[in-house]
Amino acid sequence: MTVMRTWAFGETENGLQPKAGEFNEEVFQALDYVIDTSAKYNIHLILAIVNYWPEFGGMESYVKWCTGSTSIEGLSVSEFYNNPLCQQMYKNTMQTLMNRNNTINGRVYKNDPTILGW
Repeated sequence: MTVMRTWAFGETENGLQPKAGEFNEEVFQALDYVIDTSAKYNIHLILAIVNYWPEFGGMESYVKWCTGSTSIEGLSVSEFYNNPLCQQMYKNTMQTLMNRNNTINGRVYKNDPTILGW
């Protein structure tokens, strides 16, 4: 195996981003470890940034955040694609990930050759 897809998301209470714009350092350090260990084994990573399914937050969380709602009732995850605030929140998440300094190897994610894609 030379390429692996892994999650760089989790918009839940114990996930990477429990609230809009707030990141869990402990979870980030676990991702640092995954990236660093993958590099040692010459495995490139594709980091998934968000998913469709609500079990791990996903687009539904972004829609709740950008609309100020506590429920998705009466809304659609399509808001994730259409709502400018949702789009900006996603861009902010991407910027946070891309500019993350790995606590193990010191590399900035966007400059780490281990990360093949986002």
